[in-house]
Amino acid sequence: ANGLQAKVGQGLAGKTVQHVDQTNESPVHFLTRIGRQYDAVATVKKGVLLFLPIGKVNGSATTATGKAMPPVLLTRRAGDQHNYNSAERDSYSGVRAYWHDPRSTERKAAIAGTETNLKTLKDTYATEADALAAAQAEMGRIVRGKATLDIALATGQPALAVQTPIKVQGFKP
Repeated sequence: ANGLQAKVGQGLAGKTVQHVDQTNESPVHFLTRIGRQYDAVATVKKGVLLFLPIGKVNGSATTATGKAMPPVLLTRRAGDQHNYNSAERDSYSGVRAYWHDPRSTERKAAIAGTETNLKTLKDTYATEADALAAAQAEMGRIVRGKATLDIALATGQPALAVQTPIKVQGFKP
C-alpha cells in the first residue's frame, strides 16, 4: 500500500501465505500478526516493508541479506542493575495449532515439539502449513523465553538494536 516495496529475509522467502483476512485491526497490527505466525518481525526501513526472522537462541541472528550480526559485549560494569529469570518448571514441550480440512470438514491438529505438555493455540488456521508455521513460531517463542536477563545500562549503547546478539561477561553462569 502507498507505494511500499515488500521484502522478506532469508528463511522466510519460501513461505507462502494462502489467505489472511484483515478485520477490525490496524495495518500495523495486521502485519505484526502475520509476522508472529511465521516467527518474524515486520518493520519499514527506507520505504521498504521488511519481514525478518526473529534471531535464534544460539546467537545466529542475521540481517535481512543473510549476514551474521556481530555480537555486542556487555559487562556487569555497563549496567546499574540487572535481573535474571528462569521459567523451566512450567515450560511447554510442544505446541498444537488446529486447522480446518475442507475435504473432510474436520478440524485437525498440527504439532511442533513433543506431545508431553502441549500448549494449544486458540486460532484455527486455513491450512496445515499455516497451522504448523504458527505452532513452530510459538514453540520458538517458548524456547527463547525460558530464561531472560534484563540489564539497566548506565550509559546508552548505540550499537544495540532490536535482535542484536549480546554476549555478557561478569555474571554468574
